Amino acid sequence: MQVVPSGPDVSGDDLFAGILSFIFSARHRLWIVSPYFLPNEMLAEALQIAVRRGVDVRVVVPEKSDQVLVDLARGQFLRDLCALKCKVLLYTPGMVHAKALLVDEIAAAVGSANFDSRSMFLNFEVSSVIHSPADVRGVEAWIEKAHDANAGDGCDGRNSPRYDRRHRSSGRADALTVVELPWLLKCMPGGLSGKSISSSGSIFRAILPMACTARPIRSIDCE
Repeated sequence: MQVVPSGPDVSGDDLFAGILSFIFSARHRLWIVSPYFLPNEMLAEALQIAVRRGVDVRVVVPEKSDQVLVDLARGQFLRDLCALKCKVLLYTPGMVHAKALLVDEIAAAVGSANFDSRSMFLNFEVSSVIHSPADVRGVEAWIEKAHDANAGDGCDGRNSPRYDRRHRSSGRADALTVVELPWLLKCMPGGLSGKSISSSGSIFRAILPMACTARPIRSIDCE
């Protein structure tokens, strides 16, 4: 087993480099479980390349996490993967805090790091890379149980995240504009309270530029 930390006190980006290496080395299977899915451009492109290579790429995320704006921000990344016939699975019983990465039958990574840049470059995180065949099979069995029993198809519009459902009945691809931001804030725990805005401030600042660009928000529907 290898222990790989990340954070401002760690020289280099070993966790990010390791995950990127895993993605490119995967031959036939790459399964990801993460409560928050916000890959940077390099990770997103690596995943798309893996799907095009014929790798069985699966992403398991909660249908509704505890961060409303993060759920919104992940939508475009998931839709891009869906368009390539990647399997996106929405965990429906509730919030899933587990983080796991499974690569073929050779390795698995479990720990505190989400599949996002904040965990890989900013937060203090640690992941354990497992090589034992028995332990790798254990991670595989857990992921299979999670998505077989409790996950909906994230590439089926009927199971798309709550923010996309608002516009399905109209049959139009509405854009997220500044006008809609008050609605988003009201959906956050605490509504428009100072505590809610403060706790989600960094996420809000990250979303605001995208909100001003009239980027389409559609159901996760690849048909």
